[in-house]
Amino acid sequence: MLNVLNGHFGVGAIAGPALVGWLGAEHYPGIFLGLAALCVLIVSTLGGVASREPEPVAATASSGTGSRVAPVIAAFIGVYVLHVAIETGVGGWEPTHLEAVGYAATTAATATSAYWAAMTIGRFVVVPLCLRLPASAILTVCCAGMAGFLLLATLPSAAPYAYFGVGLAIAPIFPTCLPWLNRSVPSVGAAGAYVMAASMVGGVAFPPLLGVVIDGLDVRALPAVLFALAAICLLISFRLRRNAPDPNGPSTSVPASAGTTSPSEVHT
Repeated sequence: MLNVLNGHFGVGAIAGPALVGWLGAEHYPGIFLGLAALCVLIVSTLGGVASREPEPVAATASSGTGSRVAPVIAAFIGVYVLHVAIETGVGGWEPTHLEAVGYAATTAATATSAYWAAMTIGRFVVVPLCLRLPASAILTVCCAGMAGFLLLATLPSAAPYAYFGVGLAIAPIFPTCLPWLNRSVPSVGAAGAYVMAASMVGGVAFPPLLGVVIDGLDVRALPAVLFALAAICLLISFRLRRNAPDPNGPSTSVPASAGTTSPSEVHT
């Protein structure tokens, strides 16, 4: 359900600017007032939603993690920091990289828009998989996908399509892993909040660090640098699969406190 919610966030992020472009910037006040009125109408339909969070389901996967709570949370923080760093790194530097390898500015901008659209598409695509596969498997495949597509992006002829694939691979990580985290460390009620707050480092600290690295190398090295981060993320995913197994993930309810919005989405 978190993938569904985050996917619709992406729909709004795509449709909002398109709506403004279609109606014209001079209609800003009317557009925002109209959307505010729609929000009020939607709020009136939430009366049937439970006002209290249900009792947490006992997760058998967490029985062996009691003595490893801190390392497990640290591993999740590592995944979130690195994948948000890759997400913002591609979003910020993709146009520059594509122009540097010979693409026109219009093509580079279109490819970057497609990358952000892939972030939305990927969350809808993964929904049926979340009902059949544990979050641990989805995370490993996503990390491997990030690494593979970033490696492919080192080839100029494949770079625009590879970045689209990176967006698809990144998309499910944030919403899929939050419920897994809560099931893995049920004794830490605020684990999701800690991880989400720490993941902001990926969106705040890494862009200037990436800029320094690219300034010292060349913007053509962008995919290789981000590939290194994706490879580390993949290694952490293997560690999590050993220390925080999630065999019952698809059938476990999602805590309301898990959250629905990633730092990069707030930034967007």
